[in-house]
Amino acid sequence: MRIMIKHVPAEYGPERTRIQQVLAGPAPRTAEERREVLMLGYQIEHEPRRLMTADEVSRWLRERPAARDELGELTGILADRVAAPPSCAPVPDWPLVLHRRYMRREILTACGYWTETRKTPQQQGVLRLEAQRRELLFVTLDKSDRGFSPTTRYRDFAISREQFHWETQNAVSAQSETARRYADHTARGWSIQLFVQASKGEPFAYLGPVHHERSEGSRPVAIVWRLEHALPAALFQAYATLAGG
Repeated sequence: MRIMIKHVPAEYGPERTRIQQVLAGPAPRTAEERREVLMLGYQIEHEPRRLMTADEVSRWLRERPAARDELGELTGILADRVAAPPSCAPVPDWPLVLHRRYMRREILTACGYWTETRKTPQQQGVLRLEAQRRELLFVTLDKSDRGFSPTTRYRDFAISREQFHWETQNAVSAQSETARRYADHTARGWSIQLFVQASKGEPFAYLGPVHHERSEGSRPVAIVWRLEHALPAALFQAYATLAGG
């Protein structure tokens, strides 16, 4: 059997051992281990139409040694291809590494929005996790795709390696609760997490937490976020080039 995985990050280097442990190790026990196994499961099953459990994914791999070995070989090849920087996980309970790329379904699983008992569709640009007091921003830079109307082609781009320009939805005014919520997110105890894809359908790069620096305009409100972790040069070059969408 040949495993068809649409996206396996080439930057897996430091995660190589962890993936091999998932493939060869016992059934996952901790909450983070179960999320990691589910993330792998949703990569193997591209368009999952049903709920799956971490135990089910582990059992599927154990019962298919040829598929397991092929996935292990693929992981090794990709890990050797790129010399990745040291791993940094900004949110301790999320198995997401800074500046690595993930498909939306992986992110939803990692942050606990998708679970073994709940899989709610999510295609919006903003996801608020009330219990965690964290908000995820999903940004697509190239808005030339037909799926974007003239009213949704917001100007999102990297200003510098430490700053990112982002626009709210057109309905948001400067005096609205939404605008105030973003401006005061730190004081309110909320963390804003930024995920960016160059074009629709591509994986999102996890840029980590961002902090409100300034706002201007209305309907939409333009916000400049300061990144807690500076962008690598390659990402900055790509994201600045796409300025304006």
